[in-house]
Amino acid sequence: DGRYRDRMGGYGMTKLALKYYTDAMVRETRDGPVRIGTIKPGILVSDGFLREARQLDPAQWPKLRDQLNMLADRVDDVAPWITDRVLEGGDHGRSVAWLTGGKIMSRLLGAKLLGKKRDIVPASID
Repeated sequence: DGRYRDRMGGYGMTKLALKYYTDAMVRETRDGPVRIGTIKPGILVSDGFLREARQLDPAQWPKLRDQLNMLADRVDDVAPWITDRVLEGGDHGRSVAWLTGGKIMSRLLGAKLLGKKRDIVPASID
């Protein structure tokens, strides 16, 4: 979403640069033979994610884990869905998004109002 996150400056900068580059390429190649789009998988619990999480203060992990369990997904769950959407093709400039605003709202309401628990993120990051 473009907001600054502590200790994530380089990561955030590259995400914003890639978004700008993709937006520019979509505009500049709109009449060409190649279709360009974006893939937005959301928050994925990957080896890289866990490696970065290990740099956090361990005392922060329980609260962060609760939040991530509401929003994060496993790579193995998201990747096949994204692959199918990409292979479908679509319009130039298309965005394939897994974690949509509606899905975020549903998960937050499910967790807060209905007590639905998801167990996506490991209890320990040791």
